[in-house]
Amino acid sequence: MKRNRSVSVLALTVLVAFSLKACSKEEYPIDSITLITSAAQVQFSLSGSEDIVIHWGDDGKKSTLNEGTFLDFAERFEFSHTYPFATSRKIIITGKVEKLRCDNMQLTALDVSRNGELTALNCSGNQLTAIDVSRNTALTSLICSNNQLTDLDVSKNTALLELNLGGNQISAIDVSRNTALKYLGCSDTPLTNIDVSANTGLTILNLNRSQLTKLDVSTNTMMNSLCVRGNQLTVSALNDLFKTLFYVPEGEYAFIDYTENPGWRDADHSIWQEKNW
Repeated sequence: MKRNRSVSVLALTVLVAFSLKACSKEEYPIDSITLITSAAQVQFSLSGSEDIVIHWGDDGKKSTLNEGTFLDFAERFEFSHTYPFATSRKIIITGKVEKLRCDNMQLTALDVSRNGELTALNCSGNQLTAIDVSRNTALTSLICSNNQLTDLDVSKNTALLELNLGGNQISAIDVSRNTALKYLGCSDTPLTNIDVSANTGLTILNLNRSQLTKLDVSTNTMMNSLCVRGNQLTVSALNDLFKTLFYVPEGEYAFIDYTENPGWRDADHSIWQEKNW
């Protein structure tokens, strides 16, 4: 009799565990984004399909898209929430989110790997040490500046038009597969070198206050703004850089800032001036 009771208890335990696991999967489906924040007050904006639900992570409180504040004609909605006290909390957004701006939210983790619809993500000004965007192949804009990132893989994000990773501890970045890029921002990083030869459509390149010792922009014939202020470029390195600048046709405008480099005062300014920069 005792044996039968033990078997019954075991079966009941397995059934409950299975049910909880099944409910967990159903509660947060494939189209979801997870944010972990330590802030007592949070605010972010997003756009996407009408079935979006925000699970705030306290006492089952939820918000839907029609409860957000309408911001612009791109159908972007803003959400805010206040917790009774500051502690680590998990916010889960379910539904097909296309654009998400979650900057300055004291985020310590962000998981966007289960939302393939995402085309724009701004998560700057947080405390993120890592972010995986390998499954977000539709991304055209990624702004992850001023976090604590040491590495970033954008090899799968071939649709990117805008990438800003400035203000992180990233010492190397491979953008060879991001051939659609128009804007690339890598300021305030420990980068010593960067290869932008594959990014022939670049119009703006911002590398201010990094650790560059050389740069070649000979293939960047669309570029009209180049910022390399405050790097480690010597006189010869700057002159070599100037020689790779593309000639700007009369009537068009191009800007270059190379001040605060070791060789900026003695470099041959006439090289870039003759190219109408």
